[in-house]
Parts: sequence; C-alpha cells; structure tokens
Amino acid sequence: MEERRGPRWRACSKGREKRAGYGSVREERGSDTEPTNIFSLMIRIYRMSPALLALHLSGVVIAWFAPDDALTRWPLLKIAVTNVGEIFPLLPEAVKESKFPDVTALYFLLMLVAVPMRLSAAIRFCYSYRSRIENGYSQISLARKIYSIVVVLMFMCMGFYSILVDGYFYEWNFVAISRSRMWLGLIGPLFAGGAEVIAIAAGVVAIFITLHRAFTCKEE
Repeated sequence: MEERRGPRWRACSKGREKRAGYGSVREERGSDTEPTNIFSLMIRIYRMSPALLALHLSGVVIAWFAPDDALTRWPLLKIAVTNVGEIFPLLPEAVKESKFPDVTALYFLLMLVAVPMRLSAAIRFCYSYRSRIENGYSQISLARKIYSIVVVLMFMCMGFYSILVDGYFYEWNFVAISRSRMWLGLIGPLFAGGAEVIAIAAGVVAIFITLHRAFTCKEE
C-alpha cells in the first residue's frame, strides 16, 4: 500500500514544485533576506501591511499621551468601550487589571476594533511562508502530518475562544502592560488580541494549504 502511494505522492509533490517554482533561484535569493531578529521581522511585517504600522503607532500615542480621565472627558468613547466590551470580553478584563483603566480601555478598543485588519495582515504574513511550509510538510511522516494539523487547529480554536468567549487577560510580570504605559505602547498589541490573531491566522493558512494539497493530488 505504501509502495503504491509513495510514487504518486512524490509525483504530486514534484508537480506542485514545478508550478510554485520550488528550488528556483528566486526562492534561494529570498532566503537571504529572511528576518534574523525581532526588529527585522517587524520591519518585514510593516512593509507588508503599512496599515498595521499606522495602527501600532496610533496605539503608542494613546498609551503614552492619552489623559488618565479620557473616558470622563469624552463620554462617547465610553459608550464605544462598553459596546465593544460586550463583543470582546478581553477589554473589560484588561481594564479591571490596569492602573490606568481609561487609557487601557481606549488602547484595547482600538486594537480589538481592528481585529479584522490585523487578522488579514497575519494571514498574509503566514501565507508568505507557504512554499517552506509545504516543503517541510511533504518530508514528514503521515503521523506527524496529522499531529501538526491537530495542534495548529487546536491553537486556532483556542484563539477564537479566548478572544470571543473567555476574554482571559494575561501579561508578563517583567513587562506588565497593566502597570506601565511605556510597555503598553511598545508590546501592547501582543496582549490586546495579538497572540489570538496569530493562532487563528496560522490555523487558517494550515487549513488552506492542506485542502489545496489534497485537491491538487486528486486532480493529478
């Protein structure tokens, strides 16, 4: 059974490699510009999505310069915070833990309202590694393939559950965004739904790649 499926699988993989340009000079050159640290990684992400850069810079402005009584000064924003908090329970949970609740409320309001845009950027970024993912995926055993898909889907479901249902707020004690406005501006996006967005995006891309491989093999 394995001997019969082996040649077919290899042929299927070779066909995809020819269409996607695997092993081409362009692919090899692209690897030279891969991010080597967190700063080059962020630069690549922002180059792919300038809107995400604008969002994060806006968050920095709110975290560092918004007044502590922002919701008292601007009552309409308080209404917006309340309405968004009913959709994303993470917002009120973060406000409860914060030493500057009005600023945190505005920051999380901005980040959570922008979740669709952030998810789109995350999916594009994950999909940019499609050729590498498929190359690595084709070289592992069937058991590891199944295990990888299950783990990615589990994290995707956890991301949906966390951001829409549970709303659990977490942070790192040594850079607590609930106690420091500086850290809120610098790394706030990760804790304002960023980790959940990354998990969901990875799951979406994994599902797409798996279905694409399956249907491509059937056609061939």
